[in-house]
Amino acid sequence: MNRASPEVKLEIDLGYPDTKAFFAIDRLVGGTSWGGLRIVPDGSLQEALLNARAMTQKCGFVGIKRGGAKLVLQLPSAFQSHRQEIVRNLGKELAPFLRTGKWIPGLDMGCTIEDIRDLFRGADMERDLSGWKDIAPFYTALSVYYSTLAALESLATSIGGKRFAVQGFGRVGVEYCKLISDAGAILVAISTSRGALYNANGLDIDSLVRRRQEEGDSFVCNYPDATMIDPDTLLLLDVDVAVPCARASVIHEENWKRVTARIIPCAANAPMELGVEERLHQSGKIVITDFVANCGGVFGSTLERYLDVSEIRTILQTTYFRKVRRIIDESRKSTRSVGVIALETVTEHLQHSDTIFGQLPYRFGPVVLSCMPDFLRRKSIQRFCTSQFF
Repeated sequence: MNRASPEVKLEIDLGYPDTKAFFAIDRLVGGTSWGGLRIVPDGSLQEALLNARAMTQKCGFVGIKRGGAKLVLQLPSAFQSHRQEIVRNLGKELAPFLRTGKWIPGLDMGCTIEDIRDLFRGADMERDLSGWKDIAPFYTALSVYYSTLAALESLATSIGGKRFAVQGFGRVGVEYCKLISDAGAILVAISTSRGALYNANGLDIDSLVRRRQEEGDSFVCNYPDATMIDPDTLLLLDVDVAVPCARASVIHEENWKRVTARIIPCAANAPMELGVEERLHQSGKIVITDFVANCGGVFGSTLERYLDVSEIRTILQTTYFRKVRRIIDESRKSTRSVGVIALETVTEHLQHSDTIFGQLPYRFGPVVLSCMPDFLRRKSIQRFCTSQFF
């Protein structure tokens, strides 16, 4: 996993002011890579590179035989009316990667299934996306949640009554907040692209979700039962668990010393550099690095064609939870952070993926499974999942 340079990095001018695309393939595994289309008002090639690397690490940690990629479309609000045209032009530009299967696109921040359909159409490809469930954010929230529980259990404590701050009340953040609230935690702060809210006595998750559905991100500007705070201070609040669940590089050299939370599960990709994570670890924090904490989206999206949601959740609740708990326990007994230890799993899986034996289940598995009766197929997949992944 010590690759210094990506396979591909592109900056694409799309013909509109301040509208660009940034595309990166971190590496190919079995000739392919996987990573979502992110549509944001601002973006950078560095963001694409960081997220592509995180995707490689997530696939490697889970044990999925694919490399990582990312496409970031910088689309200012002024040009939203041209969205379809811009995305199709982008698909035309990236057609060599789409047609050869070197890049398999997926959903990410700000992206819809219709955007993916337009991306394929721009490349003169018709794809049946009717089977896409678009619930990857829920799977991501599940792995962040179970990794949080693993950290709490390692500290011999429970989630009930713990104070949480979640930076990024988007699709993943909302699902995560529902999970922790149902478990008895106290959510004291959240943020959106329009600002951040704080209530020392706890925020009402049902009210937050309802207002967000009605008003979008701007609901924080007139929410009656909380105080607006500087979003940059949210992860520095006096809480038990601080969750970066938005953009990259939000914990950095200038603010990491002011992080007070004992547990930091990284729902966002690349919310800090590895060096910052190491320093937090040395100061006694448990940082559950991004490709460990948020790998549920990759895992669930891969298996939802074969297993139902409850079966995927069970694997995350058991096999994944035990894996993360072991890594956290090992990290707390050593000078190595969770991320450094978990990278050993990534390296091992990627080395195996580059062999013909590592590729066999993915080349012939779907064919074999299609010949099985449903009850036998489901049992075979569950057994494979518990032995192959994590």
